[in-house]
Amino acid sequence: MRQILNPNYQPGDVVITEFPYSEGRGSKLRPVLVVSRPEFPSCANTVIVLEITSSPRATCETDVAIIEWEAAGLEKPSIVRCFPATVHVRRIQRKIGTLTLQDWQEVCQAMRRAIACFTGTIPPP
Repeated sequence: MRQILNPNYQPGDVVITEFPYSEGRGSKLRPVLVVSRPEFPSCANTVIVLEITSSPRATCETDVAIIEWEAAGLEKPSIVRCFPATVHVRRIQRKIGTLTLQDWQEVCQAMRRAIACFTGTIPPP
């Protein structure tokens, strides 16, 4: 039987983890934003996260600049990229902060633009 870990990460938490490169090979230690609910499949011991980058400018329409980046525990101005990934909780090193409500709401709006499930309609074929 699989051991179920209980990390209790909350939506809006900023944590440090090994995050995979988009090409699929390798990873980098970086901050990420937890977007899954705490009860997201506990049997999988994973959380859904979004990449946080200190890249100086947004490059996609769903990139969100974190206004209160210091309150989120970040070292420099940063951007949330709305490209979800799952990370095993054992790969998370620590929590460094939490987004403010205003920054969290901006990320949620960007996620609604990025993911069809949030619209409540099925896109045409």
